[in-house]
Amino acid sequence: MPASSEIMGTSFGEITIGKTTYETDVYVLASGEVKRRKKRLAKEVYGTSHKIGPAELKRICKGGPKKVFIGTGQSGVAELTPEGCDFLREHRIEFCALPTPELIDAYNKFAKPKAALIHVTC
Repeated sequence: MPASSEIMGTSFGEITIGKTTYETDVYVLASGEVKRRKKRLAKEVYGTSHKIGPAELKRICKGGPKKVFIGTGQSGVAELTPEGCDFLREHRIEFCALPTPELIDAYNKFAKPKAALIHVTC
């Protein structure tokens, strides 16, 4: 795994991936590229960024990940919607949703290709 996509740690409001600390929710693509999360995609549909649905999953599934990891926040408040689960199942992509601190070990141990959406607060 390239150092750029290894999750080094998290605390409320931030996550360190490789040598960079991000103070925002992020997408980690199958290529290892890290991008700022587009929360408006969730807010426009669900009225909150704590719901993760197909619009966001389409973005992170480019590149063909075999598994998608959802970091649900420091206390596990964010959640994958039923439509989001259906999208991943239809595309035969494994997934797991865990509180962000618990996600780190599972994500780092999983062989590529993989992707993640990581919520860093709540």
